[in-house]
Amino acid sequence: MSDSLALVVPARNDHAGLARLLAGAAATGCVAEAVVVDDASDPPLAPAPLRRAARGLPLTLLRQPRPRGAGAARNRALASVRASHLLYVDADDLVTPALPRLWADLRGRAYDFCHFRHAESGLSWRGAWGMPAQDEMLWAGAGLSAGALAGPLDTRQRAALAQTANYPWNKIYRTDFLRAHGLVCSETMVHNDIELHWASYADAETVLAADRPAVMHHFAARGGRLTNRTGIERLAAFVPLERLAARLVPEAPLALPYLRFASHFLAWVRANMRPELHPRFDRRTGHFVRRHIDAAGLARIARADPVLGLRLTLMGAL
Repeated sequence: MSDSLALVVPARNDHAGLARLLAGAAATGCVAEAVVVDDASDPPLAPAPLRRAARGLPLTLLRQPRPRGAGAARNRALASVRASHLLYVDADDLVTPALPRLWADLRGRAYDFCHFRHAESGLSWRGAWGMPAQDEMLWAGAGLSAGALAGPLDTRQRAALAQTANYPWNKIYRTDFLRAHGLVCSETMVHNDIELHWASYADAETVLAADRPAVMHHFAARGGRLTNRTGIERLAAFVPLERLAARLVPEAPLALPYLRFASHFLAWVRANMRPELHPRFDRRTGHFVRRHIDAAGLARIARADPVLGLRLTLMGAL
């Protein structure tokens, strides 16, 4: 199979955003197909307007009979992708002029996935461009602040980039890599990207990194999107975290990076939940830590990273 790139898009009730995305993807000249999964939009996404927006870009439109979330939509789309590589994006995201440049850099290279810089709309609203500061620091700490394409990444670099925001829209994946390893999103309504991100880093033999911000992710600071919800659905965070902990915590290369991420992520989730749910969430957090880290493991972690050791000790006491 020659190198070709597919765009995979879960969509629900965002006709205008999806049309804009498809038009932008077609204009890049580097996307060979788009696979869109309509997550039970009401009314359903109409094929004819989307095909007009796609401007000749081959389009596969699938539909879920009931809303199942972006993770389930991405998983369904994977079976229909014909291209050798794919890029997951959301319907309201935008591809940038850097995408064809990145794709040109990657042509002919052997890799399981390429992790690239992305831009977030929330920063552009404030006159900035790029990723949040914590992700910029992780890239810089990995020595990846300059240069269009780097890699294969070594263990240290992979551990650093694995701790960046766990998004699917900042990676170009080799399609057969995902299929061969059964790498999918969690089929939860929220927090469905975490499992794909970390499992990819665990299973990949060759990871590249690129400083080209090929996608602008739309960040909604408030509103009715799933990412803005504050209710009991946030407990779904433990679904991917439990599965990944069982797999990653015993493995030295990713154990500490994963636990750093998990401890900060759980604190973020708690801060975005209604206060009356905190006791229930705290009990789940304490159970999560005690289930996956015994006393000897906690002592090893404390020696390697005293701050993380203290965080996990406090979390395990909840």
